[in-house]
Amino acid sequence: MENIQTVEILIAVIVAYIAIQNYRLSKNQLKLQLFEKRYTLYASLKNLFKHINIEAAIDSVAYRVFKIETNEAHWFFDSDVVDYLEEAGDKAWKLYKLSQKLHNHELSTGEERTKAAFEAEETCKWFYDQYESADKIFTPYFEFTGMTLGKIKKRFLSSWIDKK
Repeated sequence: MENIQTVEILIAVIVAYIAIQNYRLSKNQLKLQLFEKRYTLYASLKNLFKHINIEAAIDSVAYRVFKIETNEAHWFFDSDVVDYLEEAGDKAWKLYKLSQKLHNHELSTGEERTKAAFEAEETCKWFYDQYESADKIFTPYFEFTGMTLGKIKKRFLSSWIDKK
């Protein structure tokens, strides 16, 4: 009789252990899924920065792609990131409109054209300066079992270099 009770206790401990492990696994899977979705939104922002910094302008397609890719941010981030993404989108739209004016010759040569060119340049500079700012804003959302955005970048880069 004593052996049966010992076996029952052992089975109960094993079942409890398995339940705890399943809980931890489910919790980490949820964190990973959230991380992946957040990183996709972050990558979209970085792609916008890259596009503008290479072209010194933005076209309507790139702007729309950014807006579509980031329109669900409010489900995954607090208002600090959502507001930042909206600010980037607003500035991208401003740059688009300025580029249209400058390239379509809507503005005659003179003070108004010079002002628009200066505004476009300042907006491009804002995008250039945002690489580090974006990392600071997004980093708190990228903690996954002790991994931060910086560690993930280093690990990704080192594995990419190793493959070459």
